[in-house]
Amino acid sequence: MAYVMPPMMQAQLQMAGLEASGADPSEVFAMLGPVIKGTGLIFVASLLLYPMMIAGVLKHVIRGEASGLPLYFQYGGDELRVLLAYILIFIIAIVAVIAGGLGFGGLSAVVGVALGSVSPEAAGIAIFLLALVAIIVSIWFTLRLSLVFPAAIGARSVGIAETWQATKGSTIGLFFFWLIWLIFLAVLMTPVSLLMVGGFFSVFSEFISAAIADPSAADQLSEEFERRILEMQANMWDRSNPGFWLVMLGSWLSLIVQYGLTSVAGGVAWRYLSGEERG
Repeated sequence: MAYVMPPMMQAQLQMAGLEASGADPSEVFAMLGPVIKGTGLIFVASLLLYPMMIAGVLKHVIRGEASGLPLYFQYGGDELRVLLAYILIFIIAIVAVIAGGLGFGGLSAVVGVALGSVSPEAAGIAIFLLALVAIIVSIWFTLRLSLVFPAAIGARSVGIAETWQATKGSTIGLFFFWLIWLIFLAVLMTPVSLLMVGGFFSVFSEFISAAIADPSAADQLSEEFERRILEMQANMWDRSNPGFWLVMLGSWLSLIVQYGLTSVAGGVAWRYLSGEERG
């Protein structure tokens, strides 16, 4: 993060400045290099580090195994299974978004044509209901796959089929389980969030006040708001900034706590739904 984020944020800030000044698109495109490189490095690092964090916690929660070391650094069969599940979930999510978007777009178009000429209000209501159904289906699908990493460790497989079977008939319970857990994490992470985005609220407040005072300038104010937020982020990730290493430490600890606690929650849910706690 200390190596990747500073050049990425500076490149994004420069791109925003070029776009605002009406620069040639080729100049803006030339600035994409650091952004693409940084994004790629973060993705590769996530493929290496996240499976280790997830597997290390889940092996302890599900199997009772302990590394015996203050830091867990191991890459074996369990970590590879979590990695494969990670990649498969990523692919499934992309396919689901594309297929769902096409399906929703097609149905919305059909409903719009069928009802639009008769009753635009009815068409609007029907499209709203379709969107609501799409959201509910998305949540249901996510919940059915929400224990894929615990399943990968518990069943020593990729975990897709196992989590689908284990969560059958339990989506409502899982919904409230994860909802309560997310609220808990949000409260727990509030200090770190304030450290990372504390200045955002004052800028946002200024933007809202200015937009209310002069609605006709909303577009210009929006560009100014985006520029100031990017400047804040670039300054936050500037290594010459005295608070840079505090931000780094807060980001790292936040990442460890979030993945660690979420893995604990998933492991507990898997043990219950797979019958380990009931059998």
